[in-house]
Amino acid sequence: MTPSRPFPSSLSLHLVALLLACAFAGAGCHTASPPADRTATAGLWQRWEGSLTPQKSSPTPSSALEVDVLFTGPTGATFQVPAFWDGDRGFRFRAAFPAAGVWRWRTTCSDPSDAGLHGQTGEVRVAAYTGDNAFYRHGDLRVSANHRYLTHADGTPFLWLGDTAWNVAWKSTAAEWQEYVDTRARQRFSVIHIVTTGTVAPNSTKNPPGGHAPFLADGTPNAPFWRALDEKLAYANDRGLLVLLVGLGSSPSGFGAQQRPPAFARYVAGRYAGHMVAFSPSMDQRYDAQNDEAGTRLRALTTHLVTQHPGTHYETIKRYHDAPYADFSGLQSGHRSGNVALAYQGAREWTLELWQRPPVKPVINLEAMYDGRGHDDGPAWRGMDVRKLGWITWLSGARGYTYGAGDIPPKVPGGAGGIWGFQNNPAAYDHWRKAVLWPSATHMTHLRDFLAGFSWWQLEPAPDLVKNQATEHPRKLVASRSAAGDLIVAYLPDNPEIVLDLSALPPVVSGEWFNPVTGERLALAPLPPARSTATLRRPTGWADATLLLKTTPR
Repeated sequence: MTPSRPFPSSLSLHLVALLLACAFAGAGCHTASPPADRTATAGLWQRWEGSLTPQKSSPTPSSALEVDVLFTGPTGATFQVPAFWDGDRGFRFRAAFPAAGVWRWRTTCSDPSDAGLHGQTGEVRVAAYTGDNAFYRHGDLRVSANHRYLTHADGTPFLWLGDTAWNVAWKSTAAEWQEYVDTRARQRFSVIHIVTTGTVAPNSTKNPPGGHAPFLADGTPNAPFWRALDEKLAYANDRGLLVLLVGLGSSPSGFGAQQRPPAFARYVAGRYAGHMVAFSPSMDQRYDAQNDEAGTRLRALTTHLVTQHPGTHYETIKRYHDAPYADFSGLQSGHRSGNVALAYQGAREWTLELWQRPPVKPVINLEAMYDGRGHDDGPAWRGMDVRKLGWITWLSGARGYTYGAGDIPPKVPGGAGGIWGFQNNPAAYDHWRKAVLWPSATHMTHLRDFLAGFSWWQLEPAPDLVKNQATEHPRKLVASRSAAGDLIVAYLPDNPEIVLDLSALPPVVSGEWFNPVTGERLALAPLPPARSTATLRRPTGWADATLLLKTTPR
């Protein structure tokens, strides 16, 4: 749903002019920007924007001026955001307010002599939210008290089911983006990954359709590009989707020089202070000190989550896991150049090792092997791979999984990128409108719905429960249990049966089989005897199967 965006009770001619300017620029103002001496209104956790007008001569886009805005809430709570230079619109500042009531703000400028930027004050009256958007109802993301999973600001657990949209955000029209987002929202995805500053497709231009590159010749962020991105992120947020902004640091897309200065971290932190986003400086890169620096800068400037999208180099993954600024461990178990055994091994072993590795952090598998075909025919990049790797990841200790649809030669002969490459040739088998509806996306919906049916955040990996472990990595079974022992979940990727050691757990009082392909559920009968090692056979005709057992907690 798209929430209403309240405006001040009376609009000045200045504000009307500003709104018209936004409309003609294609920027799409989501919330009115009041003059500094006026009271404004906003909705809880929804984007709000204000403006500042320098009294001295207008700064050039490359100005070194730094402007910060401190907000103080009705209970004395505070947060601060950087203001950012938005080209012909001057200085802007944004916020998403965490509590209803009156919030007052005051600006600080690195040039205190500019009274238009320094010492300005105002207030925003924030109204409660009554809709069903989880972000506006429960708030931005945080890390749980036990550091094992992600929650909304009010403590509601957040189930991360992501999609690698990568190039869609800048290659699509506004209508195409909305169609894509609407589809993923219906499929109950909760996160979209995008490349923020260009392309990850080989041999393609840095200038997206429409002619607006991310940066001007002098390295300044190019306002029209970022305004268009603003609107796409806003639409995704309004449909209940977080957006992970990837490639903000030392970018492989050729924009590293423009992204490395501290000013760019301030820019993106300020520009997206009012959106529901998370930040990753890295995009599929081995350890780079510049990405580390960008992560540290962002952590000091934003309340949004910060991580790294590290590539499939495990030493890099561990190094970023250990970084103090990283809110969660961004795992990329990866495609492994089509080596299915390595892809499955990494999803299981790396996830478990990171779950066990100090410091304790949520583990999110940000990219496993993609479905590059839309079916199961082929040696790798099949629909079954993304489905099975999702279940293996979750039950090995991850608290989130991201899916991918589409790939390119030599990985997949005839492929053209599907979703992430935004293939827009209707004759292609992986045209984006086809790929977004591949069966594997429905399998992701089944995975999400299964987990949402119980307290998934209580699960802990329990590999020792499995007593008939396979030798081949793609067939290795996985299991998790709650600390209290009242929940046991196991996954059979390609096995006729599983043998579980239940001898130390309370008696099983209910059980069911879940079909990851169809979403079908079958009651388990008979139930395994109390305090036993139980052999449980997969239902006939199922390709893979998930087992859910519930016990009487101690």
